Amino acid sequence: MVNNKEYLLYHRIITDTEASTIFNNLNKQLAQEVKTTKSKSKRKLAATQVISSAQWKKDETLLLQYIILSKLWQEHQDADKFTEADWQKIAQFIPGRS
Repeated sequence: MVNNKEYLLYHRIITDTEASTIFNNLNKQLAQEVKTTKSKSKRKLAATQVISSAQWKKDETLLLQYIILSKLWQEHQDADKFTEADWQKIAQFIPGRS
């Protein structure tokens, strides 16, 4: 329960350390995908599309949930009241998904 509202959670809530590890691993994966792309124009495209074209993996979903819950706790705000700007800010924390 967050701010007196119940939310359905995916799997479990991860720790700060787990979130950091997932974030770093996703950044490394994205960097490797971009590095293997030869041309500069393809690199830019790869940076935004390589990961986002696939289905979300478990670790990405757990990280997204962590970020949303952190925002709820820190700002005492309900998820159903998030603005488009809130969602865009959240998306920036998921490597390859913004």
